[in-house]
Amino acid sequence: MTGPAGHSRRFLLLWIAQTVSLVGSQLTAFGLGVWVYQRTQSTMMYSLVALANLAPRVIFAPLMGGFVDRRDLRSVLIAGHVGAGVCSLAIALLFGTGLLEVLAIIGLVAIGATFNAIHLPAFSKVTAVLVPPEELGKANGLAQLGVALGYLVAPLLAGFLMPHIEVLGILVIDISSFLFAVAVLSAVRLPLVGAPTGHHSSDPLLFLRDAAEGWSYIRARRGLLILLLLITAMSFNLGMVQVLITPLMLSFASVQVLSIVLFVGGMGMVVGSVAMMAWGGPQRRIHGVLGFLLLQGVFLLVGSLQASAPLVAAGAFGVLLSVPLITACDQSIWQRLVPTDIHGRVMAVHSAVSGASVPVAYLLAGPLADSLFEPWMAPGGTLAASAGQLIGVGQGRGIALLFAVLGFGTFLFVSLGALSASLRRVEDAAPEPSAPAEPSASPLGAG
Repeated sequence: MTGPAGHSRRFLLLWIAQTVSLVGSQLTAFGLGVWVYQRTQSTMMYSLVALANLAPRVIFAPLMGGFVDRRDLRSVLIAGHVGAGVCSLAIALLFGTGLLEVLAIIGLVAIGATFNAIHLPAFSKVTAVLVPPEELGKANGLAQLGVALGYLVAPLLAGFLMPHIEVLGILVIDISSFLFAVAVLSAVRLPLVGAPTGHHSSDPLLFLRDAAEGWSYIRARRGLLILLLLITAMSFNLGMVQVLITPLMLSFASVQVLSIVLFVGGMGMVVGSVAMMAWGGPQRRIHGVLGFLLLQGVFLLVGSLQASAPLVAAGAFGVLLSVPLITACDQSIWQRLVPTDIHGRVMAVHSAVSGASVPVAYLLAGPLADSLFEPWMAPGGTLAASAGQLIGVGQGRGIALLFAVLGFGTFLFVSLGALSASLRRVEDAAPEPSAPAEPSASPLGAG
């Protein structure tokens, strides 16, 4: 990336710290989920651990924006890592003393996820502060590569390491990743940005007012609101795919084939991230969002066509390939347009709204598949004689039909969005000025 060398070095160091920490967190999430399932043989308990890792990021993210905007970014990021690290340390101590119970895991995972929710708006703001506007696409591609590596590498590492070092060893690695991130952040100085005045930390309703301010900013700008709804739809699709791809594959293939398909899908996310990092995205980022959303719809259809591992693998690869491309283009638009002094509040609401569709998808996926789509596509079912002629009949084909519906729904949402002049011209608005930086004796530093 171009731009001041000091800023580029600092962004790269912060990205490394965040990526290492993310891999550690995903190692723990995977390892604890496996431990809980093996101990309880309960899918519900396994799901509750996954929900505890996800729900706080949705619930508390909009409340974190003002915290991010009013404080030094480095301190905010360190606080998030320290809080999450302490939760992992508590789990490790309970495990080492033989006192670890499932309810304690759920509670501590939820608290750790709350601290991790700080990083969502904070890292977006760091990117907006350090990276020149023309390089935001590449920087966000790099950020998405970190996410892709976390979700791809962590399960592979955990599967290899757990038989040798068990959950306690996984937790030690996670704690070490937090310490590494804190050490890097402590050595990197970030620019000070202006914080708004008018609210005081003693105000008990401050967090709610911050969330309302972030939402008001988005609601007043129709183009950004429609863009947020499109990203929310993408997140819903991903939630459905994450839940249903396993039963879809196991309806006609082995666990070994499933693992290969999941790996191929994860590689799609890596390839998309690397492509965005090298390319930087189209000049009109909104064209990237709309175009790659259409591509995602196409690959949802591809994965639904036949009970074929290569086709499902191709569909998974394409769906996840599109995610970092869409996300990087979307993030670049918001980072360029939203003033720095309220960036945390706006992006916290963005994260909460788009992320809320994932647990909704988790909750709806099972009932939709088991109660509607699978019976429709069973032999003699309501749609067996019509849709069954195209995608087949029998176990798993109802899930395939649901994927096809998601694909066509994506086409519809993108078409409706493209008809909106507010969305098409969202990037034409001039970036709004930020509040002036507050005076400080701390130097910027070379990082």
